[in-house]
Amino acid sequence: MSSPSIPEGGPDRLVGLDFECDCGRRHAIEVKHVSVGSGVIRQVPRILRDLGLTGRFTLVYDRNIRPLAERRLFPVLDRPGIHYDAVCFEKPEEVKASVESSDEMRELMRAEGAGTPDFLMVMGSGTMNDLTKWAATVMDVPYVVVATAPSMNGYTSSISALSVANFKTTQDITPAAAVVADIDIMRDAPIEMIRAGMGDLLSKNVCNADWRLSHLLRHTYFCELPQQMTRRQETYYLAHAAELGARDAEAVQMLTEAIMNSGFSMAIVGESSPSSGSEHLISHYWEMQLEMSGKPLNLHGAQVGVGTLIAAEIYERAQKMTPADVDLDRARACHKTPDELRALVDRYYGDVADKTFEETRKKIMTWDETRAMLEHVRDDWDAIWQDVGRYLRPRAELERAMVAAECPTRASDFGFTRRETADAIRYSRFMRNRYTILDLTDALGWLDTWADEIASDFAR
Repeated sequence: MSSPSIPEGGPDRLVGLDFECDCGRRHAIEVKHVSVGSGVIRQVPRILRDLGLTGRFTLVYDRNIRPLAERRLFPVLDRPGIHYDAVCFEKPEEVKASVESSDEMRELMRAEGAGTPDFLMVMGSGTMNDLTKWAATVMDVPYVVVATAPSMNGYTSSISALSVANFKTTQDITPAAAVVADIDIMRDAPIEMIRAGMGDLLSKNVCNADWRLSHLLRHTYFCELPQQMTRRQETYYLAHAAELGARDAEAVQMLTEAIMNSGFSMAIVGESSPSSGSEHLISHYWEMQLEMSGKPLNLHGAQVGVGTLIAAEIYERAQKMTPADVDLDRARACHKTPDELRALVDRYYGDVADKTFEETRKKIMTWDETRAMLEHVRDDWDAIWQDVGRYLRPRAELERAMVAAECPTRASDFGFTRRETADAIRYSRFMRNRYTILDLTDALGWLDTWADEIASDFAR
C-alpha cells in the first residue's frame, strides 16, 4: 500500500491522521484538537464541550504564569457550567522537569482538595507541560494544554522528557486531548523562549540525518514522513528569523505551528528519533552535569540550538573526508571494550553512571561488528553521504538564521568551558541507545581530535 502524503499546513490538518505506512507501521495522531491563532484562548469552553470534557478539572500553572492565568484564562473559565480548582505549583527552588517534581505536584493537588479531577488543564510551557503530562498519565485522566511559549515541541508529543534521580529519561505518556496556542500570548513570551523554540526546531535537520544514518548502518527503523511535517514552516522561519526575534505575529505563528507538527512527528512513529539526535545528546549531557552540580538549568531549546551547530560541524567534517581516510588500523586502536567504556561512563557520569551504562551497553559492538560496518561505510561512502545529506542543511545557513534571531550560538553563551564542551562532544553518546554521527566518528577514530578543535570554536 502506498503511504499518503502528509497534509501541508498547520497542525489542525494533522489531527485525526490514521493510516498504514510503507515503513511498516501504523501512523496515528491521538490529539483530538489543536488551535493556533489570535484570540483562540476564548474558544476553550467550546473546545471542552466539543470533547465531552464537562466534569470538574484541576488547572495547574507555576508562579511565573499565575498573573497571565488570572488575566487571560480565569475570565474565560469563570462562567456557568465550568467547574475547576486552580493550583499554583511553586517551590523555593527551581522546579525541574522530573518525575519527582510531578509527584510533588500531585501531592499538592491532593493537599488542596483537587486530587481527584475528571481531567487536568495546564497553562504553561516546557517544564509544566511535562509535569502535567506525567501526572495525567499516572492518574489516568485526560489533559488539556493552554500553551504560553513556542519554546519546545512537547505540547503535541506522546513522550515526556523527565529526569529520574538526575538521569534524563524519555517517558511514554498519554497525549493531550487538546492544545490551545493563542498567538497573542505566544508572541508575548520572554524573547529567550521564542528563540529557544527556533533552536529546538533547527535540530530536525541533524536528528533526521542521525536517524537515517542509524538505519543505513545499524538497520534500525526509519520513516521519511516526520521531516515532511516541519519542512514547510522551517523554510519560512529560516528566511524570516529576524522577524521571529522581533516577535512578528506571522513568524511566531509559523514557529508555533512547526513545534506542534514536530511533536506530532514523534507521535506518529512512537519514538523521539525524528526530533532528538546527537544535538539533543549534547544538550542533555550539559543538563545532567548542571543538575548533578546543583546549578540552574538553561532553556532546553537554546542549548539544543548550539548542539545542532556542533553536530552540523561534525557532519560537514565527516562529509569532507574520503574512503581513503577510513583507516581500520586506527579504528581498531580506538575501539574500546565494554570494561573500558564502563570506566569512561563512571568517570563522566558520577551518580547516574549505572543508569547511563544500561543505555550504553545496548549499542556496544564487538570489533568484528565494528570492522564490518566500517568496511561498508568505506565501500559505499558516496552513496551513504548522498543519502544522509538529504536531511541536512549547512551549518552556515543554520547559524545565519540563529544570529538573525539573536539566538545563542556558542556553548560559552551558557558559561560552558572548552573542556565541558569537548566532554559533551566525546561522551554524550553514552546516554542513549541511539546511533548518531557521534558514534560513527568515534568508531572511525576522528571524534577525539575533532572534539578539542570544535570546542575551541564554540567555547572560550
